[in-house]
Amino acid sequence: MGLLRNLSGAIFFLFFFVTGCGVPEKKVFPNAKKMVVAREAHGFTWDDAYAHLSDFDSPSARDYLQQEADYFDDQVKPLQSLINVLSQELNSYLPQTLSSKRFRQGEFDWHASVASGTQYRTFTRQHIKTGETDVVLDLNLVAGDSPYFKLGHFDTSPNDEYVAYSEDRTGRGYYSLVLVNILTRETHRVADNIDPRFAWLGSKIVCSDTNSGEVWLIDKNSQHEVVFVEKNRGASIEIHRAGTGRPIIISNTIDSTEIHLVTDEAKAEIVREREPGHRYRIKFHENKLFALSNLETSDFDLAEISLEKGPKKDWKFLDLKAEGTIFDFDITNMGFLLHTRSRLREQIKLFTWDHSEIQIAEAGVGESLGLHSIVEGRLVNFWRRDLRRADELHQFDLASDQLKLVDAQYQSPEVNSRLFDVEELWFAARDGTRVPITLLYKKGAKLEERPVFASAYGAYGLTRPPRYNPSLLPLLDRGFLVANVHVRGGGELGPEWHEAGRNKNKIKGLGDLADAIYALQKNGFGDPRKFIVRGRSAGGTLAAFLANEHPSLVNTVILENAFLDVLTTLSDDASPGIERDRNEWGDPRDRDVFLAQYAYSPYQQIKNQGYPNLLVMASKFDGRVGAQESVKWVARLRELNGDRIKLLFHLDEVSGHGGPTDQYLLHRKEAIKYAFIIKAVGAEKKI
Repeated sequence: MGLLRNLSGAIFFLFFFVTGCGVPEKKVFPNAKKMVVAREAHGFTWDDAYAHLSDFDSPSARDYLQQEADYFDDQVKPLQSLINVLSQELNSYLPQTLSSKRFRQGEFDWHASVASGTQYRTFTRQHIKTGETDVVLDLNLVAGDSPYFKLGHFDTSPNDEYVAYSEDRTGRGYYSLVLVNILTRETHRVADNIDPRFAWLGSKIVCSDTNSGEVWLIDKNSQHEVVFVEKNRGASIEIHRAGTGRPIIISNTIDSTEIHLVTDEAKAEIVREREPGHRYRIKFHENKLFALSNLETSDFDLAEISLEKGPKKDWKFLDLKAEGTIFDFDITNMGFLLHTRSRLREQIKLFTWDHSEIQIAEAGVGESLGLHSIVEGRLVNFWRRDLRRADELHQFDLASDQLKLVDAQYQSPEVNSRLFDVEELWFAARDGTRVPITLLYKKGAKLEERPVFASAYGAYGLTRPPRYNPSLLPLLDRGFLVANVHVRGGGELGPEWHEAGRNKNKIKGLGDLADAIYALQKNGFGDPRKFIVRGRSAGGTLAAFLANEHPSLVNTVILENAFLDVLTTLSDDASPGIERDRNEWGDPRDRDVFLAQYAYSPYQQIKNQGYPNLLVMASKFDGRVGAQESVKWVARLRELNGDRIKLLFHLDEVSGHGGPTDQYLLHRKEAIKYAFIIKAVGAEKKI
């Protein structure tokens, strides 16, 4: 068996370490070679014995990874039948045919569908006058036999002759730009290593180079000219198309924005220069420019921008006094549409030109909203999302106050949303701060007897709004309570919530997860012996911290592409996205920050102690969190704990940070994880 298995081969296996489960334990555990590297900072020294494992091509790393792969294979075979059952369940929720509602753009009606037995969408268009139909882009043909394929963005040229799309075939997050003549199918691969977003400007395309920070105007022959250069190393660039059809350049850091408008002559005109802490976005309406900005309030407000004032454009803030934080906005013939959130409650309201308010939609527990589009200046299309059912697109007519359902996303007829319930629990963290948890479960058995599947993220001010996830159904059907803990550091409760768990406050968000588990158990949610915690990416830091500091609190910890070697990564000036990450976690060149990070960084704080069951999954081509962090963490855990630790490690060689794009392989990977969880808590029987 080769050292590095592809996902379709290795993904069939799993292991369960629980006394009396009947699975024989292999006595020879993987053992990584130690090659001590001495590290020093601020007069403090420590050893890193597994830094050499970061080079996967080195003999020592290859040998160790082979040991882990063999151990994984040897231990998981007895659970093959359960994995097969779970895979079948997950695949049963896939649509036989999935079609989107047709939408009109220019002279065409557009339609996207996923046919039975295919993986990806096919985009077609029909000419409004002639009725002629073209297949614009069949992603199944584009992807071919590539084990990984992700579409970044696609758009047709203004003359409707070409379609351009960006694709990632490795999972690293580096996209290529491809142009296809819709009628002749002549194909041009015009650029590599670009950001996925782009916009047409006449017969050419505005796109940004990932490595240099340059924004290009490029043609089908790959000839390009530089439109703009972003010199801020910590900034990421996206190209969008404004309502006027003009490309705009959006340059974001973790706490600031700078936007440029691209003229017809391919010149970049600045909207407002970057200012520390200032985030904004823009929209045009009837030759007027508006911005959603936090310049005057952290909860954001709208400003009208004068287009005649040159580079120092005047901003007139409107002081709309919206309740909560404004997350999105749009403009209609009657006024401003605002999407707001206050203490997990979302609303969409119209603030009319004469300063009155009209309620469009409100979301309750386990629900979220999203603005979609404005039609004819008065028809407001918006998404209503719910943990219990598939997304629904609604339309509100501002002229008649009539609301109707426009489109519903696919949901298996086997799923009855009335069988599920949601609850919201607020608890006091150790410092007294009130922290919320959203719970989803199937009605039936007593809640205090249920296993619990808990997760949290809590970083970069990102929110995880409630939304239907059919991949959770195998757990829900077996009685699991699914808990989403909104720890500090996320954006669920607004900008202040992010600040409360950022930088030197990061430890507060880490502690929130443990406090949440205590609170759930205290309030009768779940069997204390059957708690599972899952952490992905930055959320993996939370889950691994919990395993290090509160090992007896949970039964099992699942880590997926987890950020585990916080201190080493943030100390590396060459690490991808280092400025953004230091802004979030703190800069270890500051002694106080360094000491705080050392105290919680999961890799440095591994202990010689009993641990929960552990399943660690990483992706070799992860461009956000290097797989070496998981490899090193597992190696050190095995060194300090030997055969006392119940641990499996899987290295995915097909995908990157987001996992497989093949939906069947993705479900197979989910089945592995769920089999591990279900066996760990003895929840094989459905309720």
